[in-house]
Order: sequence, then C-alpha cells, then structure tokens
Amino acid sequence: MNCPICQHEAQTSSPNGLDGWHVNCPRCGNYKISRTAAVNLQAPLAVSDRLVANASGWISEHQNELISTVTAERLLKLSTPSYEERKRKFLEYLNKHSESLGKKFEISKPVFQSLVSASWCLDDREINFLISSAESDALVKHDGNGVSLTAKGYDYLSQLNKNSESQIGFCAMWFDGSVSHLWDKAIEPAIVSSGYQPLRIDKKEHVNRIDDEIFADIRRSRFVIADFTHGDNGVRGGVYFEAGFAQGLGLPVIWTCREDMLAEDKLHFDIRQYNFIVWSENNLDEFCWGLQRRIEAILGRGTWKPNS
Repeated sequence: MNCPICQHEAQTSSPNGLDGWHVNCPRCGNYKISRTAAVNLQAPLAVSDRLVANASGWISEHQNELISTVTAERLLKLSTPSYEERKRKFLEYLNKHSESLGKKFEISKPVFQSLVSASWCLDDREINFLISSAESDALVKHDGNGVSLTAKGYDYLSQLNKNSESQIGFCAMWFDGSVSHLWDKAIEPAIVSSGYQPLRIDKKEHVNRIDDEIFADIRRSRFVIADFTHGDNGVRGGVYFEAGFAQGLGLPVIWTCREDMLAEDKLHFDIRQYNFIVWSENNLDEFCWGLQRRIEAILGRGTWKPNS
C-alpha cells in the first residue's frame, strides 16, 4: 500500500481498534490515519504538491500521531514555512542526525526522502537548493555523497536557539477571571501539545519578590507568549514590559490578543506591526491550533511531556 499522504510505497498495518492504518513511510515516517481522514485527504493532496509537502513535513515532526478527520482538515490549512524556517529545519535535521561534530551525513535515497520531509520541501530540487544555498553561506560542506555542518553552521544554529536546552514556554497575560478560559482551553494546551512546559507566574508557588521571579523565569524560558487582551481599565503594562524584556534577551516572542483589540486600535501603536495571532470566544480551538503551529514553526517541536 502507498502512503496516503505522499504516495510513496510504505509499510502499513491495521491494528485492532483502529479503523484505518498504521503507516511506516520512508518520507513521512510513522503515523496512524483513519480511513475517513485518508479519503478526505486523497483528492486535495492529489492536485497539490505543496499541500503534500506541508502535510508530510508536519507529520515528520509529529511522529506516531493519529491523523483524524479534524487533523486532516487542519493539515490542508497549513501555511508553508518561509525559506529561513526551512533552512533552519534542514540544518537542525543534519545536526540531530550527525553522530559527531563535523561528521558527514551520508545521503542515501531513503534518507534523502526523510530529509525532504523534515525540511518541508516539495521535492529533490528544493532540498538541493537548500544544500547549495547553505554551502554558499559556508554553513555546510557538500561533496556529492554527503553533507556536514561547518563551524559556522553550528554557530548559526546556536544564534537561532537562545536557551536551546530550555523546555519552558512562559506566558505573559491579563490574569482576570474573564480570560481564564483562554489559558485553560487554548494557551496552555497549545504549549503542551508543542512539547513545552507551560509557565504562568500566578500559577507558580514562590516566596520571592514577584518582579524578580518574573525576570528569572523569563531568563530561563525558551520563548514567551504575550497576550495583550485587556479590559476597560486600559492596557496591561506588565505584559508590554515582559514582552520587551524577552525581546531584549533575544528570546522569541509570540504576540496574541482578542480580535477586537486590533480591530478597534486598542493596542499601543509601537506593537501593532507585529504578526499577531488573534482569538475570539468562538474560535478558541482554531486559536489553540494556530498557536501550536506558530510555536513549532519558530522553535521546532519540544520534548517535554506532562509529569516528565
């Protein structure tokens, strides 16, 4: 049977209790998919190589996931990562799968397919473009049989990955009860589903000064989510400060707010140019999914699990 996503020849089985297949594909990797989801994906994927590349790339980062009908719908809405994001994914894949510093990554045909997927590339041409581009920038060495990261390549990844060992996603937001469901139903689940540990200062037990605790927690975080939603009494100055502090440290900041805040110009002029993810009361599920996608697009998937 061919892989329902990329149509490469794949190993499949039908485990008990699953109305579908467990797929082991040389390009997409391991995943499970329901029969209905496979049918729903068949026609759209057949006419768009880009949808295939995006779906395969997402699955490569979410190994052993079950592709349900809801997940299938979301796969068809995935945005294509930028060139810089795909270059980062390519270099991080080399780093992860090279046995030692400077070790040449042998590119056999099966390995090449997994590299295409991990980099969210369309085909061999795109991955060869990334290799050539990275070689021109002196980030890799390529001899036709394999690729190895250079010292400059390792430095490039290091600059991108501030606090790269941290698994903490810090959230700065209004703590009013009117938005508590935003944390419970969207922000916290998105951070956890992305493989990171959610942290909100009011949820943490401590005996220190609150500002010192905030500084310390942001310093040890991998990224910061800043939600600028506020009530009638004005903007949340603490959220602005915490976002700015994180930016000053070089940490990624993900900007969110309730959609009416942007529509009615209720945010400070200096931050309106950022790429906000907006939410409303009737789209929290989609907001959660979009937030998870943004985290993973910027940082890659984390490894933290609840109770780990």
